[in-house]
Amino acid sequence: QPIISMVVVFSRPSEWICVEGSCYELGHTWQPYCVLASLEVFAKTFLAALKIYVPLFLISDVLSRRRPSQVVLSTLPNILRSSLFLGVNGGMLVTSICFFRRLFGRFYFYSTGLLPGIIASLSAILVERKSRLCIPMHTHTHTHTH
Repeated sequence: QPIISMVVVFSRPSEWICVEGSCYELGHTWQPYCVLASLEVFAKTFLAALKIYVPLFLISDVLSRRRPSQVVLSTLPNILRSSLFLGVNGGMLVTSICFFRRLFGRFYFYSTGLLPGIIASLSAILVERKSRLCIPMHTHTHTHTH
């Protein structure tokens, strides 16, 4: 029986209730070990993010004519933090899918998408700069006209 990926299986709504199979058979088919698969996804996502963020931040610094000392002190940590944000998100997604598979003994629709997505996103948010985590609270003043 050929290995069917999770994407293919969950594209069929009739199979959303539950799917039997191991993490290796349906999730991380390139790597039989959950921990190594999570670390690989983290590393590859982190490196891909660096390829995006390094030029993006440096072009911004050049256009704003920042001094080299400013670049080293603020831009490099921001590049690393933004790349780490995406790496943690990717790695924790695989980790969470495997965790729920082991917890429930099989794959369920919500345990392969929604719950791991929430956990991965919340984990990544913990890496983000505190200044970017503020949620603006708007107060509305109402004027009454009589």
